[in-house]
Amino acid sequence: MKYVQRWTEYGYDEDNVIRNGDPQPEWAWNADEMANAFNEITGAEAIGDCEDMAFLCGTIYVGAGIDAAIVDAPNMQLW
Repeated sequence: MKYVQRWTEYGYDEDNVIRNGDPQPEWAWNADEMANAFNEITGAEAIGDCEDMAFLCGTIYVGAGIDAAIVDAPNMQLW
């Protein structure tokens, strides 16, 4: 988690993803795209939002042998 936090910066999709000149209100980068967006040598950070970082963390965890799942619970109530 600290590794991902170090090399990523939170950013809203519509501010950072432009396709055919149009800002994208909802976009998900896969883990490979996020991992290739930062560079430890140059210090460049990847920019993504919650699901982008969840995909990256989940992939790293599974690669390390840790069971991981990403759950979409849009109707979950927190209280």
